[in-house]
Amino acid sequence: MILMEILTESLFREYNINNTVVVSTAVTFAQFLGCFIVPLVRKKLVINLPDNLYGFLGYLFLTVLVYCSTGLATLSIEYVSYPTKVIFKSIKLVPTMIISTVLFNKRYIVKDYIAALLLCFSAMCYAYTPTHESAHEFHLALLGVGLLVIAVMCDAIVPNLQHSMMTGANSPAVSAEDMMINTNLIGLVVVGLYIVIRGDVFVLVKQSPDR
Repeated sequence: MILMEILTESLFREYNINNTVVVSTAVTFAQFLGCFIVPLVRKKLVINLPDNLYGFLGYLFLTVLVYCSTGLATLSIEYVSYPTKVIFKSIKLVPTMIISTVLFNKRYIVKDYIAALLLCFSAMCYAYTPTHESAHEFHLALLGVGLLVIAVMCDAIVPNLQHSMMTGANSPAVSAEDMMINTNLIGLVVVGLYIVIRGDVFVLVKQSPDR
């Protein structure tokens, strides 16, 4: 993930990006591809697909959450600075703790809550930094922040849903490798078809560096 963030920032700095949707789709596709290959190698190329519609829908929902988490966060770069994106993504621990507490009755020690509050406080201090922006720029920044909030919330649901699937809370338990393979395989197929149909991949390849 760190490498992906570094490469994404480099892409926006080195290239004259005029279609952030294309980039966010490509970045999400790359994430699906990497997270599919690694567990597939560990499983020795064995794929255990769900044998019922309920299981498939669970993986599909998880895929949508992962797509929104990565795609919307990358898309927000068009409206907010890259450091703002990093700050918001770094505080996903807070909603993750809240969701796990509400849905799974999980309890944390006092130090965990203190650390979460400090993360929130640091993000608030960064967001409160006075800037001289026009009304139009301010509204665009709000749009970017809105995309980041949705991305962070999706990012918070993902580990909780994964935990539920691996422990068999509502269905037979699955291994971590099977969960990652099936989730990212669905993501690869869906996003791959979208890229081919829209022709976005050709748009991305044709964009030249802004020297």
